[in-house]
Amino acid sequence: MEVAYNYLSEFKISDARKHLGGIFDFVSTSGKPVWLTKNRETVGIVPNLLMKLFEDDSLQNTLSVVIVFHLFKNAPLHIAVSQIRDFEKLPFNKLKAAIDIKNLPLSATTKPKFEKMLGKQFVERLEKRFKIAKAIAEAEAEGLYEAAEYQTGMIQLNK
Repeated sequence: MEVAYNYLSEFKISDARKHLGGIFDFVSTSGKPVWLTKNRETVGIVPNLLMKLFEDDSLQNTLSVVIVFHLFKNAPLHIAVSQIRDFEKLPFNKLKAAIDIKNLPLSATTKPKFEKMLGKQFVERLEKRFKIAKAIAEAEAEGLYEAAEYQTGMIQLNK
């Protein structure tokens, strides 16, 4: 079996046991987490960069990370981290309300509820990021997106 990894990869526990060394090597060198699943449910995570995000031990930070990695499973890390930072800016009572978001995009019936709780602008940014992350994941799956393209986009030219 060829081992392939995405930005936020998922592995069945049974496959992870067979490739544990490779998974740990990948996580330690790339900084990208690998989710472990059993019966299509996430049961664990092999973190690296996530540990850096948890270093300040704040509940606000931890909850932000958990919510984002639940909602943005296939997101490039730079998008997920940006969303984590947005969640961290929310007051804690609003952040707790975000736990009830089961998946994105929000349905027409749940969207108004979350816009009221989190703010319309916040929900719009959340859904836009999700849409972008989904498009990148789809392009990457088709071989149309490369990390080098992202890195090139990050270069700031002197004016």
